[in-house]
Amino acid sequence: MPSRTEDAKTAGQENLLLYSRALAAVDDAVMITDKDAAIVWVNAAFCRLTGYTLDEIKGKNPRILNSGRHSREFFQCMLETIYGGQVFRSEMVDKRKDGTCFTLETAISPITDENGHITHFVSTKHDVTERKESEEASKESLQDRLRFISMASHEVRTPLTAIKEALRLVLGEYTGGLNDDQKELLVIAQRNVDRLARLINDLLDFQKLKSARMELEMRLHDINALVTEIAETMTPVTREKGLELITDSDRTIPKIIFDKDRITQVLTNLVNNAIKFTDAGRIIVRTSWCGNLVCVSVSDTGPGISQKDLPRLFQEFEQLASAKTGGSGLGLAICRQIIKRHQGKIWAESKLGKGTTIHFALPVVERRRKPRDQ
Repeated sequence: MPSRTEDAKTAGQENLLLYSRALAAVDDAVMITDKDAAIVWVNAAFCRLTGYTLDEIKGKNPRILNSGRHSREFFQCMLETIYGGQVFRSEMVDKRKDGTCFTLETAISPITDENGHITHFVSTKHDVTERKESEEASKESLQDRLRFISMASHEVRTPLTAIKEALRLVLGEYTGGLNDDQKELLVIAQRNVDRLARLINDLLDFQKLKSARMELEMRLHDINALVTEIAETMTPVTREKGLELITDSDRTIPKIIFDKDRITQVLTNLVNNAIKFTDAGRIIVRTSWCGNLVCVSVSDTGPGISQKDLPRLFQEFEQLASAKTGGSGLGLAICRQIIKRHQGKIWAESKLGKGTTIHFALPVVERRRKPRDQ
């Protein structure tokens, strides 16, 4: 009858066999080296990824995979980390046996004995080459689109300015009298020219934001004062439509850092949207604390937005089926980019028939920073 010691030994051997098979079966490449960085074992996934067999690579230093894409400082940091007993994680570019390169996410962990001394290192490598190539292709495609938007917008802006001025002169009857039918047609033309001008401005703003070319004038400002200023500007428009515009500001909110022109653009866009989609009731612009952030919200009593449409609200060139107004579909996408550049967040809450509230939150200035005051 086997003794307990023999049973324990058998169980230990079975566990070791299980662990070995598990490492061999995983889809990511696994490499084990001794403490002097000589390769002692690799799994089948490693062989498929690199083109080397275990016999070819056993005893070799992992630098056999060196692509030449990383600096000496990079490898120095790696060695200091793993010999210091820590896990090193990074994105790397390695070279296969056939000379082709591939991008991988790698993690190298030290293995220690019962006394805490390093005996081996285990490295896992996850191939992300296709993902990186796709990301680069998407990036290039986006840059191409942004360049086209910029070029087309600037090309259209010059003749559009001339058309706007011509319409102004004709409508002002500087070139002669007009009958009512002529005036009506010219007013329609002027309205559409103004809409096209707004579209061009939106496209240019979006292009600058997406390409990170828009400079922000970050200073300390009073967000409550800005809310009051915008409410005073928009009140005549709400009154004309029979709506009530209310502000509800938390006076404990300190000055915070933001670009006043851009946050004005965000707030104006949100209030304009609320007015556009609200036929009766009120619009409330509120400031409050959201944890350690300052939150600004614009609520309306309009028709609301369905839950399935909410995720699309801030996507570029998107117009919800219930909100076809002939706009660019960029207004809220631009708001999202502006808030993102401020290290803030923007989101919406809505229920059909219950109105919509759009919130954005901005960080409070850190005391140790010394931004320029207004």
